[in-house]
This record gives sequence, C-alpha cells and structure tokens, in this order.
Amino acid sequence: MCAFSYEKGKVVILEENNSSHLVHITCSKCLGSILHMIVMTPLGASAVGIITDLSAMEVAKLRKQPAVSSDDLLEFHKFIKIKNNFEKIIKII
Repeated sequence: MCAFSYEKGKVVILEENNSSHLVHITCSKCLGSILHMIVMTPLGASAVGIITDLSAMEVAKLRKQPAVSSDDLLEFHKFIKIKNNFEKIIKII
C-alpha cells in the first residue's frame, strides 16, 4: 500500500487448496493490510486484493460464519428504513 516491501512474517495464509490461496498481508511500515485471493489456472496466476482493516485472525473467524442471505439483507433494509433506526446504528458505531 505504501510501496514498502512486505516481510515474510507479515504474510498469513488463511486458506489454500489445489488451485487457490487466501492470503492476508500486513505492511510493517504503514500497518495497512490487504486480503488477496490468488488463483492458479492453466493460463497462469490471477490475484484479486482488497484493502482491509481486519486482522488475519478476524478474517479467519469471519470465514467460519454463515454467509449473509438475501433474506438477512432485506430484513436489514426494512429495519434501517424505519425512522431513526439508521441514526441509532450510526451512533453505536
């Protein structure tokens, strides 16, 4: 993120299988973190990364949680549409 070289000790492999790796990397200089999904295909490697404020342990914990369903999303949408609920949530955060 800050163009500093990453150290091996700051790279955490969270999940790997035959063709993909989920990797969390933290920069020792700026402490920014990136979550990478690296996929190997017959044509070569491909990677997608996302900047995150989550630690490797938090990502590992969240990976074990069930996915958010469309019903969950609709219920949340209905909840925040109710007057003042959105403001209450923002104040908690």
